[in-house]
Amino acid sequence: MLRLAVVLLAVSIPGWAQQAGAARLCPEVITTLYMDWLSGIPLETQARIELRNCRRGQVDSLQVAAWTAKSKEPALVVDTGRDTISRLLLDGNVFLLIMDGASDKLVQVVVYDRGSFQLALQETTQGKVRVQTSADKLTLRIVEAEGLERVMEFPTQGSLLHEPGRPPADSPEAAESALRSPRSPEQTPKG
Repeated sequence: MLRLAVVLLAVSIPGWAQQAGAARLCPEVITTLYMDWLSGIPLETQARIELRNCRRGQVDSLQVAAWTAKSKEPALVVDTGRDTISRLLLDGNVFLLIMDGASDKLVQVVVYDRGSFQLALQETTQGKVRVQTSADKLTLRIVEAEGLERVMEFPTQGSLLHEPGRPPADSPEAAESALRSPRSPEQTPKG
């Protein structure tokens, strides 16, 4: 019985992640971040995260929609219940969104791994949120008013999506290929 109550509570709380079929997409796209933008590939077929505006009456609220490559519907939809962004970041395969509320912050982390999106973190806090990025991870520190600090690390991976036969953007093969490819005058180093 307790398990059922927890499931019902999770379904009824706004902002919890929903599968694509269960959620209605808000019409206005505010911004789109591509997991690994590929030139020459149609944008609508690439893995991406969209931030969308939902107007309900006189109230705006933002929605996160995550699309896997070549999908017709988003794989993950999250209604935030908020409208003020304080930080938006994409580091490799890790998407971070921090939104301010009247008395707290909403922190969301979505991770793209092996072709699918997962809501890795969603919580509200009244503490300070600090973000640090490095070559291989995003570190999130939440410092509560009492001085309690929680540290969470999310491994980042540079290029996860690449065309078959084309090396990932962060591989040595891609670097060698970039050195061999012809450059336009604007790209040619001066000196």
